[in-house]
Amino acid sequence: MSSNTFVSMVQGYTDAQVPVDQITEGSPLFGSSFWGKTNNGFSHKYEELQSIIAAQAVDLNSTYPTIGAEFEMGDRDIAMFAGTREVHVNTVDQMANGSLDAYLEKEMPSVFAQTLMNVSFDFYYGVNIPFANANQKVIDASGGTASGNKYSSIHVIRWQDGQYQGLYNDKWAQAKGGVFTATKLSGGDRYKNSADKSVYGVDVEMPLGFLPVNAQNVSVIANIDLATIEDDALGRFVTDAVVQARPGKGGMIKAYANPVTIARLGNLKEAQNLGIQNNGLYSVVIAGVEFIGDWNLLEGVEAPVTLL
Repeated sequence: MSSNTFVSMVQGYTDAQVPVDQITEGSPLFGSSFWGKTNNGFSHKYEELQSIIAAQAVDLNSTYPTIGAEFEMGDRDIAMFAGTREVHVNTVDQMANGSLDAYLEKEMPSVFAQTLMNVSFDFYYGVNIPFANANQKVIDASGGTASGNKYSSIHVIRWQDGQYQGLYNDKWAQAKGGVFTATKLSGGDRYKNSADKSVYGVDVEMPLGFLPVNAQNVSVIANIDLATIEDDALGRFVTDAVVQARPGKGGMIKAYANPVTIARLGNLKEAQNLGIQNNGLYSVVIAGVEFIGDWNLLEGVEAPVTLL
């Protein structure tokens, strides 16, 4: 399974007229992760490594031991992020001189951008934390005393082909002409909607998902109370999280936190190169890993994560 960056993946569909840099600006996750094609449409079959018996030193005249690897098959579905946009004909007349195409050209990038923000939020809280917790890869910064919705989290991920990556439906994108699509309803003609108003309609669709397979590729620091945690403790947690994600074992390792948390990380003695990226978000390097600010992560209002 071959992976690409999200930007190169989207740009690979020549019919897709989407300003990809613009729509990913508010979702840094998509500018720093690997993406691959599903092998079965809206689902993806994968193998999860269970054990390895490797070659070993033997006497020259002895029988060679059996070697090999055992895998467990799994399936992962991707979601269709979709919705219908109806816009009154008078709005199109006034804002785009009656041209639906011109109106959509102005509006759709914002719709796609907000959708990617929603996907990012779903990934952090619906995929990454549950997967890390199920595999004992969550560090509890509260020491088991968390209570109340006052926390933040840091996500360290080693993006790697077939192990931890995003998924998209290549067959669907080939047929539709792009990963992001806006299909005009009623052939692009005006019609009466359920409220008896004259409108134009568009179905917006984006099939995307994530493949978290290998627990060695992830670590999450949860239950961080920035109001009470000491810098020394936060620094230890961050270093431990980086080590748990096994840097140097292939792939590309990145970390994500709310920009307020990133600014706090910049105060740590372990921090290097605190700066601002082109999109205006803070980033900082700790233990050789870039920590990227992402407003799609909540700040100081997360519910406690109970370790499994």
